[in-house]
Amino acid sequence: MVITWKKIVFFLVLIAVAVWAYFHYFAAAGKGETIELPKLYAKGNPVALRELKNRPYESQYSATFRTMAGDTENARVREAALYYLAKGTEPAEEGVIMSALNDPEAPVRIAACDAAGKRKMRQAVEVIIPLVDDDDMAVKGAARTALGKITGIDKYMGRSEWEEQWSLMNNK
Repeated sequence: MVITWKKIVFFLVLIAVAVWAYFHYFAAAGKGETIELPKLYAKGNPVALRELKNRPYESQYSATFRTMAGDTENARVREAALYYLAKGTEPAEEGVIMSALNDPEAPVRIAACDAAGKRKMRQAVEVIIPLVDDDDMAVKGAARTALGKITGIDKYMGRSEWEEQWSLMNNK
Protein backbone atom coordinates (compact mmCIF):
# COMPACT_ATOMS: atom_id res chain seq x y z
CA MET A 1 0.00 0.00 0.00
CA VAL A 2 1.36 3.36 -1.03
CA ILE A 3 0.95 6.21 1.41
CA THR A 4 0.17 9.43 -0.41
CA TRP A 5 -0.37 12.93 0.90
CA LYS A 6 -4.09 12.63 0.01
CA LYS A 7 -4.42 9.61 2.30
CA ILE A 8 -2.61 11.41 5.11
CA VAL A 9 -4.82 14.50 4.76
CA PHE A 10 -7.95 12.31 4.65
CA PHE A 11 -6.82 10.48 7.80
CA LEU A 12 -6.09 13.75 9.64
CA VAL A 13 -9.46 15.22 8.66
CA LEU A 14 -11.16 12.04 9.86
CA ILE A 15 -9.40 12.29 13.23
CA ALA A 16 -10.32 15.99 13.52
CA VAL A 17 -13.99 15.23 12.87
CA ALA A 18 -13.95 12.42 15.44
CA VAL A 19 -12.38 14.66 18.09
CA TRP A 20 -14.86 17.45 17.32
CA ALA A 21 -17.81 15.03 17.53
CA TYR A 22 -16.58 13.63 20.83
CA PHE A 23 -16.29 16.99 22.52
CA HIS A 24 -19.36 18.49 20.88
CA TYR A 25 -21.75 15.60 21.49
CA PHE A 26 -20.52 12.91 23.81
CA ALA A 27 -18.54 14.83 26.41
CA ALA A 28 -20.96 17.77 26.42
CA ALA A 29 -24.02 15.59 27.09
CA GLY A 30 -22.41 13.66 29.93
CA LYS A 31 -21.48 16.81 31.82
CA GLY A 32 -24.72 18.69 31.26
CA GLU A 33 -27.23 19.34 33.99
CA THR A 34 -30.33 17.16 33.72
CA ILE A 35 -32.46 20.25 33.19
CA GLU A 36 -30.35 21.33 30.18
CA LEU A 37 -30.39 18.01 28.30
CA PRO A 38 -33.67 18.62 26.39
CA LYS A 39 -32.25 21.88 25.05
CA LEU A 40 -29.00 20.18 24.05
CA TYR A 41 -31.03 17.51 22.23
CA ALA A 42 -33.05 20.23 20.48
CA LYS A 43 -29.80 21.83 19.30
CA GLY A 44 -28.86 18.60 17.54
CA ASN A 45 -27.02 16.61 20.20
CA PRO A 46 -28.34 13.04 19.82
CA VAL A 47 -26.41 11.84 22.88
CA ALA A 48 -28.32 14.24 25.13
CA LEU A 49 -31.56 12.27 24.72
CA ARG A 50 -29.85 8.99 25.57
CA GLU A 51 -28.17 10.62 28.57
CA LEU A 52 -31.52 12.04 29.73
CA LYS A 53 -33.16 8.62 29.49
CA ASN A 54 -30.35 7.16 31.62
CA ARG A 55 -30.48 9.81 34.34
CA PRO A 56 -32.41 8.92 37.49
CA TYR A 57 -35.73 10.65 38.01
CA GLU A 58 -35.68 13.52 40.49
CA SER A 59 -39.03 14.98 41.57
CA GLN A 60 -37.48 18.43 42.03
CA TYR A 61 -37.39 18.74 38.22
CA SER A 62 -41.00 17.66 37.70
CA ALA A 63 -42.50 21.14 37.28
CA THR A 64 -39.78 22.25 34.87
CA PHE A 65 -40.10 19.14 32.71
CA ARG A 66 -43.91 19.42 32.72
CA THR A 67 -43.53 22.97 31.41
CA MET A 68 -41.06 21.83 28.75
CA ALA A 69 -43.34 18.98 27.67
CA GLY A 70 -46.42 21.14 27.37
CA ASP A 71 -45.48 24.71 26.55
CA THR A 72 -42.42 24.82 24.36
CA GLU A 73 -42.60 25.46 20.64
CA ASN A 74 -39.70 23.07 19.99
CA ALA A 75 -40.92 19.51 19.41
CA ARG A 76 -37.54 18.02 20.30
CA VAL A 77 -37.65 19.67 23.73
CA ARG A 78 -41.20 18.34 24.26
CA GLU A 79 -40.10 14.87 23.18
CA ALA A 80 -37.08 14.79 25.51
CA ALA A 81 -39.11 16.11 28.44
CA LEU A 82 -41.69 13.36 27.98
CA TYR A 83 -39.04 10.65 28.04
CA TYR A 84 -37.88 12.04 31.38
CA LEU A 85 -41.44 12.25 32.73
CA ALA A 86 -41.97 8.60 31.79
CA LYS A 87 -39.90 7.71 34.85
CA GLY A 88 -41.83 10.07 37.11
CA THR A 89 -44.26 9.53 39.91
CA GLU A 90 -46.06 12.85 40.21
CA PRO A 91 -49.81 12.72 39.34
CA ALA A 92 -49.63 16.14 37.62
CA GLU A 93 -47.26 14.66 35.03
CA GLU A 94 -49.96 12.33 33.75
CA GLY A 95 -52.06 15.24 32.47
CA VAL A 96 -49.12 16.49 30.43
CA ILE A 97 -48.56 13.00 29.02
CA MET A 98 -52.26 12.73 28.11
CA SER A 99 -52.12 16.06 26.26
CA ALA A 100 -48.95 15.05 24.41
CA LEU A 101 -50.69 12.00 22.96
CA ASN A 102 -52.48 14.45 20.63
CA ASP A 103 -49.37 16.46 19.72
CA PRO A 104 -49.05 17.30 16.00
CA GLU A 105 -45.44 16.01 15.91
CA ALA A 106 -44.94 12.24 15.62
CA PRO A 107 -41.80 12.02 17.83
CA VAL A 108 -43.72 13.71 20.65
CA ARG A 109 -46.64 11.27 20.28
CA ILE A 110 -44.14 8.39 20.35
CA ALA A 111 -42.56 9.71 23.56
CA ALA A 112 -46.02 10.19 25.09
CA CYS A 113 -46.98 6.61 24.22
CA ASP A 114 -43.74 5.42 25.79
CA ALA A 115 -44.43 7.43 28.93
CA ALA A 116 -48.04 6.22 29.20
CA GLY A 117 -46.91 2.62 28.73
CA LYS A 118 -44.11 2.81 31.28
CA ARG A 119 -46.43 4.38 33.81
CA LYS A 120 -49.25 1.94 32.92
CA MET A 121 -51.72 4.81 32.60
CA ARG A 122 -55.09 3.09 32.16
CA GLN A 123 -56.78 6.48 31.69
CA ALA A 124 -54.71 6.95 28.52
CA VAL A 125 -55.95 3.82 26.74
CA GLU A 126 -58.91 5.51 25.05
CA VAL A 127 -56.60 8.24 23.74
CA ILE A 128 -53.93 5.76 22.62
CA ILE A 129 -56.27 3.38 20.75
CA PRO A 130 -56.84 5.83 17.83
CA LEU A 131 -53.05 6.12 17.46
CA VAL A 132 -53.01 2.50 16.30
CA ASP A 133 -54.29 3.96 12.97
CA ASP A 134 -51.86 6.90 12.93
CA ASP A 135 -50.28 7.91 9.61
CA ASP A 136 -46.79 7.49 11.08
CA MET A 137 -45.63 3.88 11.35
CA ALA A 138 -43.46 4.57 14.41
CA VAL A 139 -46.45 6.09 16.23
CA LYS A 140 -48.51 2.99 15.39
CA GLY A 141 -45.82 0.78 16.88
CA ALA A 142 -45.43 2.92 19.98
CA ALA A 143 -49.21 2.92 20.50
CA ARG A 144 -49.40 -0.87 20.24
CA THR A 145 -46.46 -1.26 22.61
CA ALA A 146 -48.04 1.11 25.14
CA LEU A 147 -51.39 -0.66 24.93
CA GLY A 148 -49.65 -3.97 25.50
CA LYS A 149 -47.85 -2.68 28.59
CA ILE A 150 -50.99 -1.10 30.03
CA THR A 151 -53.46 -3.92 29.33
CA GLY A 152 -51.13 -6.90 29.45
CA ILE A 153 -52.36 -8.01 26.03
CA ASP A 154 -49.42 -8.92 23.82
CA LYS A 155 -51.29 -9.36 20.56
CA TYR A 156 -51.26 -7.50 17.24
CA MET A 157 -54.68 -5.87 16.84
CA GLY A 158 -56.23 -3.05 14.85
CA ARG A 159 -58.14 -0.11 16.26
CA SER A 160 -61.59 -1.75 16.27
CA GLU A 161 -60.20 -4.87 17.94
CA TRP A 162 -58.51 -2.77 20.64
CA GLU A 163 -61.74 -0.83 21.21
CA GLU A 164 -63.69 -4.06 21.54
CA GLN A 165 -61.10 -5.62 23.86
CA TRP A 166 -60.94 -2.48 26.03
CA SER A 167 -64.71 -2.43 26.28
CA LEU A 168 -64.74 -6.07 27.38
CA MET A 169 -62.01 -5.41 29.96
CA ASN A 170 -63.97 -2.55 31.49
CA ASN A 171 -67.29 -4.42 31.64
CA LYS A 172 -65.92 -7.21 33.84
